[in-house]
Amino acid sequence: MRIKRFICEILLLTVVFSVCAVKKHSRTELVMGTILNIQFFSNKKNASQILDDAFKVADKYDKVFSSKQSYGEVFRLNQCGTTDNQDIYKMLQEADFYHKITGGVFDYTLFPLIKLWNIENALSAPSEEEISATLKNCGVDKVRFTDNQISLENNAAVDVGGIAKGKILHLISEYLRSQGVDNFIINGGGDIVLSGLFNGKREWNIAIKDPFSDSSVAGYIQMTGVTIVTSGDYERFFVGTDGKRYHHILNPKTGYPAESDVSSVTVISPDSVCADALSTSLFVMGVNKGLDFINKHKNAEAIFINKNGIVFSAGISEKTINGMRYFVVDKNKMSSNY
Repeated sequence: MRIKRFICEILLLTVVFSVCAVKKHSRTELVMGTILNIQFFSNKKNASQILDDAFKVADKYDKVFSSKQSYGEVFRLNQCGTTDNQDIYKMLQEADFYHKITGGVFDYTLFPLIKLWNIENALSAPSEEEISATLKNCGVDKVRFTDNQISLENNAAVDVGGIAKGKILHLISEYLRSQGVDNFIINGGGDIVLSGLFNGKREWNIAIKDPFSDSSVAGYIQMTGVTIVTSGDYERFFVGTDGKRYHHILNPKTGYPAESDVSSVTVISPDSVCADALSTSLFVMGVNKGLDFINKHKNAEAIFINKNGIVFSAGISEKTINGMRYFVVDKNKMSSNY
């Protein structure tokens, strides 16, 4: 009897050990014009193949949504003026939704303006006359949705960069879950999707960057089941010949980089596309209008950082753990629907 019990205990320990000894799988590649890292914990024998295919998902949709590369379907739409590609049709419908709920602050028709500014390579700002003339080619009234087809009018051109990354990260997440992988983190150039648990033990611990220091953080968020996206004026910018600093987040009303009282906005949402779209929109709105907007919507929370300090939406509180600031997000108040 003791021998049987001993054998059962050994078998039980073996099972427990095999469950606990979950392997970490991670890979980093350059995709979507940024660094994409996918990391998950799993004992699946085909984990390497799952990683391969997850990056194939990213590459596939990057080729659809790119407006700057000639292989992109959106690039071709801007060249031809029409498409019946259903991935683009659905993406632009989502973009149009965020345009409407933000009162036009989120604008997916600014591609002519993005090309004019050319933030990555510019040495000087375009003239007021150039900006004014280019703005005339922007506007969602130049985009037509008819019978599952998109048509662009009057030299319009679209760019879905404000939500494409969020959409692609969502599609990667869907693929991983379809393969039975639930404990993962995806980091696409700072846009972060969290699912399950870190090593099956605890929620993920994410640092929120201090926009005024390269070596410090503003605080931490420990969560799962959400996407965290930060938009700021501190990474993509140039200093013009006039000595003024110009960042990449454009105000669709003025045609200039947004003169916001915010240095960074972090959005937390169960919806990856929502987090992506609203992080940029809230930056343009600024603290007061941004807080008013986000507090009326139940599917996201936000943290605003400027030179005066940190403020956050109604569903966030803060506490100190071991001398470190943590932003505590009440996920129960968030919904995946508006």
